[in-house]
Amino acid sequence: MFGMILWAADAGRKVYAQEEICAGLPVLCVRLSPNAWGRTRRLKKAARFLSFYGIRRILVPEGFDDWSAMERFGLKPVDPLPFLRLCAGPLLVAAIKKQGYDPGRSSVALRGARTDRDMTKAAEYLASRVRDVVISADTGGENLRRYLQREWGIAPRPDTRGMEGVICFDGTARRDGAVVLCLYEEEMELLGVTIRQKDKELPPDSQKLPFLTALWETGRLQLEESLEFT
Repeated sequence: MFGMILWAADAGRKVYAQEEICAGLPVLCVRLSPNAWGRTRRLKKAARFLSFYGIRRILVPEGFDDWSAMERFGLKPVDPLPFLRLCAGPLLVAAIKKQGYDPGRSSVALRGARTDRDMTKAAEYLASRVRDVVISADTGGENLRRYLQREWGIAPRPDTRGMEGVICFDGTARRDGAVVLCLYEEEMELLGVTIRQKDKELPPDSQKLPFLTALWETGRLQLEESLEFT
């Protein structure tokens, strides 16, 4: 189970905690007043409470910057990177459109030291949506190129500097190209692309990407059917 901190103007001086369902996700929720006197002390009390009940990762409001109090009790944010890497294909298509390019006329390169599930899934998604998919990976790259040629008729070609779209899956990848997404820990760049869940509102003040990640991790979110990338 995830923990969740919500700002509530009427929370007063007490820490209110209970189990709730938010967008279908069970969370142990703590409500705090964002501007009340002694907020730091109450955050520590909330962190102690969440830790006592076995919570290790928490969802927080936009702009939350009190992680020092949380980390003392072993609480960490929900990392959206695995979720974003799995969405690499639709993220790149949305970024290409956002920059004024036509995906169907665009050549894209997927770059990294080695192929993995995320690069393969991105290649499969992009194969029918862009002009060319180029794989630039020393380990596993040849196998993925053969797979794309066999299944989609995409002939292998060199990774040149004229790519309209690029996804960098790690820090070894070249970052030249018209539209470059970086999806690795040291540097994450989505070029202004936003993700929303269709027909469902998330808690208004929560950080959206960690919340979507939590829904995905618990099987409450089907990527292509449930999401919009703009």
